[in-house]
Amino acid sequence: MDAELSPAAQTGISLHGGGQHQPGSGIPARGRPDPLVTPRFPNKPRTPSGDPVQPSAGTSARIEIIEAHRAYMEAMSHGDTPTLADLLSDRFTLTHMAGHVQPRSEWLSEMREGQFIYHSIDGKDMDLDVQDDTARLVARTVTDATVYGTRANWRLQPATDYARESGAWVTLRTVATTW
Repeated sequence: MDAELSPAAQTGISLHGGGQHQPGSGIPARGRPDPLVTPRFPNKPRTPSGDPVQPSAGTSARIEIIEAHRAYMEAMSHGDTPTLADLLSDRFTLTHMAGHVQPRSEWLSEMREGQFIYHSIDGKDMDLDVQDDTARLVARTVTDATVYGTRANWRLQPATDYARESGAWVTLRTVATTW
């Protein structure tokens, strides 16, 4: 995996969705999202004249993918299924830690029904490998979630595949294992 990002940029997705959202509403019960701690990025480097250094194509793609992943995790933590539907490919699948492969439509439906409630997702580490118009992001998270009525802090290692489609990075699949 690449190691271009600083340790601060690689570790920092911490999302707190407010937990008890109303099933099917796409928003937490309080009616508004809690403040988020967004991914930490180092200060933008500057030229000797003080102008921002423009990122290379590879660096720009890495930032775009990390932002796409943050949006994906944020939508999960808020139970925001309409946003997830926009972010996930029509072909998206989620492979749960027990090996069950769930298509996008089924997973989003179960989220709307309250079968999957993501209270918070605390990012611990992240590796990103970008190859042209595809990428794999492997994170380590502690995810506070209620799954089929059981609430726990899950130590998950989601491996998420992305592809650039029509100029945007979309989520193709996530395979969750434990760490």
